[in-house]
Amino acid sequence: MKRRAVGRSGALTARMVIALALLALTYATLAFGVFELFRAFPRAWPYWIVVAVALGAALAGRYRSANRSLLRAAHAEIVEPRQYPELDALFKRLAALADIPSPQLALAQTDAANAFTVGFRRKDAVVVLTKGLRQRLTGPELEAVVAHELSHIANRDAAVMTAVAAPRTLGEVMIGDAGGTTLGLVWLIIWPLAIPVYFVGLLLTLIVSRCREFAADRGSAMLTGAPEELMSALTKLSSGASEIPHEDLRAANVFCIVPTEAALISLFSDHPPLEKRLAALAEIAREMGKPVS
Repeated sequence: MKRRAVGRSGALTARMVIALALLALTYATLAFGVFELFRAFPRAWPYWIVVAVALGAALAGRYRSANRSLLRAAHAEIVEPRQYPELDALFKRLAALADIPSPQLALAQTDAANAFTVGFRRKDAVVVLTKGLRQRLTGPELEAVVAHELSHIANRDAAVMTAVAAPRTLGEVMIGDAGGTTLGLVWLIIWPLAIPVYFVGLLLTLIVSRCREFAADRGSAMLTGAPEELMSALTKLSSGASEIPHEDLRAANVFCIVPTEAALISLFSDHPPLEKRLAALAEIAREMGKPVS
C-alpha cells in the first residue's frame, strides 16, 4: 500500500512557527519572573521551592489523568477490534496510508455527532466516535472524519497542544489553588501573576488549535483524495451541533472535529469558522481537479 503524506501548508507552518516562538518567549518570561522573585525575596527561597513543587505536581496530575478524564466525561469506552471489524479495517487502512500505528477506537453513546482524539503519543492514541456521528454520516463522510483524526495523530497534535496549553493550564492551577492554606501569603504574591499567564496561554492555544484543524482537514483530503466528503461531513456536523446538547463532550471541545458550542465571540473560538474550513477544502479540491459546487 502506497503511503501518503498528510499534507503540509506553508502558511500553516509559518503560523505554527510564530505561535511556538511566542510560547518560547512566554516560558522565558516566566523563568525571568521566577528569577526576579528569588532576587527580591532571597530568604524566602524555601517557600518558592514549595510553590514550584506544588505547581509541578498539580500540572503533572492534570496531564497524567487527562486522557482518562476526557474519555470518562464523554462516557466513551474503548472497544475491541473484533467488535467492529469494518471500522477496524478502515482505521488500519488509513493508518497505513499515514504511516502511523493504528489507534484504538472508543465509542461514545451520545446522540451528539462529533469525534475527537486523545493520547500524547502515537502508540497511545484513542479516536472517539459518537453514536450520533456514525448514524448521521455516510460511509465516505465517516472515512473523511476518521482521516481527519488520524492526521492529528500523524502531526503529533496532542503533544504540541500539551506544550502550548501549559501556560494556560498553569494559570488555571494558580488561580484554582489561590488562597490555599498550605502556602498562605506566598500564594497571595504569585496569584496575580496567574491572570496574564492564563490569557497568554489562552491566546497561544487558540492560534495553534485553529492551525491544527486546518492542517488536519488538509491531511484528511490528502489521505482520502476526497475533500468534498469532509466538506459534506463538516456541514452536517456543524448544522447538527445546535440541535443536540453536547454536555458530555464539552470537556473535550478543543479536540473535537467541530465545536461543541458556539463561542460568544468568534475571536475566542478554538476552531476556525466553518466557512473558512470549507473554503480551504474547496481550494484543495480544485488543486486535485475536482469540481466543487
